[in-house]
Amino acid sequence: MIQIGTDELNRQLGGSVASMITTNTTRPLLGSKLQDLSNDSNNHCLSQLESLTGKSFDQIKSAADSIQYYDMSTPAARLMMSDLGVTNISNQNLTTYFFAGPDAPTALTIPGTQFVLLGSQYFTGQALLGSATIPIATTDAFKQDTLFHELWHTLGVGDLGGSGAFDNWLQGGCNGPPPGAP
Repeated sequence: MIQIGTDELNRQLGGSVASMITTNTTRPLLGSKLQDLSNDSNNHCLSQLESLTGKSFDQIKSAADSIQYYDMSTPAARLMMSDLGVTNISNQNLTTYFFAGPDAPTALTIPGTQFVLLGSQYFTGQALLGSATIPIATTDAFKQDTLFHELWHTLGVGDLGGSGAFDNWLQGGCNGPPPGAP
C-alpha cells in the first residue's frame, strides 16, 4: 500500500488545480494567436515553424492545445518535477527550477516537455509615471507573443536568440530564418 502524506497531497492537489486554471485561461490566447497568424498571408511565422519542425498547422495546433501552464505565483510553483513525471532533471520544485538563472524569466519551457512555467513578468510589466515606476498588467498581445515563443520550444526548437531577438523577428512578419536557428 502506498501512503501519501497530507502535505504532499495538498501540494499535488493545489498545484494541479492551479495549473488547470492557468492552462484553461492561457490556451485560448495561444489559439487566437495561431489563428491570426494562419489568416495573415503576409506573415511567415507558421510556415517557418512548420518547416523547422516538419509539422502541419493542425499538428502544431494540437501540440499547442496540449501544453500545460504553471503560474509561478500560485500553488503550482510548489509542485516537484516528479509530480509532473519529469525524470531527466533533478527532482526539485518548480520555483527552484524557474529561478535557477541569474534573472527571473518571463516564461520557461521545461526541455523535452509540454510544460511551460509563467513568471510574474508574464502577467505584470512596468510603466513610468513621472519619475516613479509602477506595475501594469501586460497586454494580451504580449502574452500571445510569449506563448508563441514557448510553443516553439515545446516543439523542440532550441535557441531562438533570446526573447528580444525573437520578438523583433516576430514583429517583422518572420521574414528570413528565425534567430538562433541552425
